[in-house]
Amino acid sequence: MNQLDAIQARADAATEGPWTESYSGSRTIEGADDQIVIDAFNDGIGAGVIEPADAEFITHAREDVPKMVAALRAVEGLVNEWHKDYSEISPLWSTDDPRYIRRDGLDDAAHELTEAIREALGG
Repeated sequence: MNQLDAIQARADAATEGPWTESYSGSRTIEGADDQIVIDAFNDGIGAGVIEPADAEFITHAREDVPKMVAALRAVEGLVNEWHKDYSEISPLWSTDDPRYIRRDGLDDAAHELTEAIREALGG
C-alpha cells in the first residue's frame, strides 16, 4: 500500500465528517449525525477518543496533511510549467509542424508528475 492509499484508508475508517467543535464544560468534536469523536474536559483529564479508527486518523493527521499539501504543490508547480510550455507552443498545433506534441511527450509528462508526487510524499 502506498502512502496515499494509507492516508485514504485512515480517512475512510474515521468517523464521517465534517467534524465540528463545541465547548460547554468540555471540548467536544463531533462527526456527522452528532457522533462524538472526542470529548475532553477543560484540563484534558478524562479526554478520550471513542473509536480506534478516529485515534489512528488523528495520530497521523499532523504528518499526513503536510505530505498531501506538498504533493498538491508539486502537482501545481508542474501544471504551471506545462501551462507555460503550452503557451509557447500553442501556435504550433498543427500536424504539419514537426514540433507538434507527440504522445511520447505526454507519457514523459505523466511520468514526471507521478515521480513529483512520490517525492513530495517522501517515497
